[in-house]
Amino acid sequence: MNDRLGITDGYRSLGVKADLEGALHPVASKYHGTLTMFNEELDEDIETARDTLKQAKERVSILAKMTDSMMENKLVRHLADRSNT
Repeated sequence: MNDRLGITDGYRSLGVKADLEGALHPVASKYHGTLTMFNEELDEDIETARDTLKQAKERVSILAKMTDSMMENKLVRHLADRSNT
């Protein structure tokens, strides 16, 4: 009789879907927690990368301005030297 009811060692199968949902719930719950944690870490990494890129962009802008200034000064000196001769 127990075999026909699906009872084995005091366990009665509820059906394939219900059995899987019951067994997989802890796994799915942990997986969800892990994905949530990775998502938060990824958000932090993205924010850090944005800050780093912003700082690099500012440095490049400063260097470009310095280069422009140096080139301007060199041109002015060159023109001044030409006018003095």
